[in-house]
Formats: sequence, structure tokens, C-alpha cells
Amino acid sequence: MAVDSEVLLKNKISDKLTRQFSWFAATAGWVLIGTALSTILFASLPFELLQPDFQLRLISAILSACTALLLGALLVCGACLLNLDNDLLFSRANLVRVCSRWFAILLILMIPFQLVAGIRALGQVQEAESEMLKQRRQVIQNFSNSQDEQGLRAYVASLPDRPQIPEKFDAPFPVIKKRAIANLTDQYKIAESQLQPLRAQRWQRFFGEVARNSVQAILMALAFRTIGLKKKSEATSVDMYYSPGT
Repeated sequence: MAVDSEVLLKNKISDKLTRQFSWFAATAGWVLIGTALSTILFASLPFELLQPDFQLRLISAILSACTALLLGALLVCGACLLNLDNDLLFSRANLVRVCSRWFAILLILMIPFQLVAGIRALGQVQEAESEMLKQRRQVIQNFSNSQDEQGLRAYVASLPDRPQIPEKFDAPFPVIKKRAIANLTDQYKIAESQLQPLRAQRWQRFFGEVARNSVQAILMALAFRTIGLKKKSEATSVDMYYSPGT
């Protein structure tokens, strides 16, 4: 009888500790989930939904927070398994599982969305670079069209980033004009030649990031989908009716 009482006491203490640990695990899980969501929220500020840079920043923040979200979801659902009689833990775990199913879908949808947003962002950068080259060509053309020193100085003074020119030229105007055009042409060719490898590197880096993020998104989607799966005992009659093999 004494041995049975001791065993019952140990079982009671063990059950009590398990129930307390389940609340600690659930609390830690919600803290991780809240921290991850706040990270995503602050990373999305300022909120510019239609801008590709914002879209890429938001996608990157979501992927970075996936690990904390996954650990938090596992702790919340695991806490429910440690304390099956607690309806509050069960309802919260069920909420996490439903959200996990939708979050898995979101992760899959982010793969093509990231590709489109990245192409748009790179397109905007290339448009800005092309506009810069166009402005340089226009400057060269205006230098070529200048007829005298006074007109050249007036045009240079109108430029936003005007170069420094001496108060008095040390050579006749045609010579100065020829030197300036040659210098500007060399600068244009250098800028144009540097853009080609820069654009190629930019595209390579972008597709590498897309591949890496896609693999991460697929793996995380599988993990969250697994968390969100229903057990047969929890499936409703409608779920069972539409499930494969029925």
C-alpha cells in the first residue's frame, strides 16, 4: 500500500509538472510568434504596397521570420499534446494549425510574386541608368551645338552638376570645345562599358536569391502544411466525404 501511494504521488506530481510545462511551452510559442510578426510589421514600414522594392523587402522579412514562426507553432501545438484536457490550449492550437495551412499557401504564392517584383525592380534600375546615359548624350550634343564661349559658359552654368571651368581659357574656343567633347565622350563610353557587366551581375545575383528563397519557401510551406494537417479523428464529415479514396 505504501508503494502504491508513493507511485500515485509521483504520478500526480509528474502530471502537475507536465501541465505547468505545457503552459510554459505555449507561452514561449506565442512569444516567438509575436516577435516574428512584429519583425515583419516593422520591416514593412513605410507601407508602399505597389512598389516592387517594398514587395521584395516584405517577402524577405517573411522568409526571415519563418524559423521563429515555425518554432512558435510547434511549441503551441506541442503544449496541447502535453495537456489534452485543457480546452483553451486545444482551441489556441487549433487556431495555429488553421493559420499554418493558410501560411503554407502564402509561402508558395510568394515564389512567382517575388520573381515578378524582382524583374520590375531591376527594370526600374535599368530605366534610370538608361536615362542617365541619355542625359550624357544630350550634354555632348549641346556642347557640339555651342557656337561661342559665352554660349558654352551659359549652358554649363545651367547644368545641375556643372563642371568647374576656368575664368579664362588657355586656348582658342574651338580647341577648348574639342577637348571638352572628347573628355565627355570618353566619360560616356566608360560609363556605358561599366553598365553591361554590372547589369549581368545584378541579374545573376537576383536569380540566385530567387532560387534560394524558393527552396526555403517550399521547405517551410511543407513544414507549416504538416502542422496544419488534420487527424482523422478531427476531420468533419464533409472533409471525409471529399477526402481522396472515399
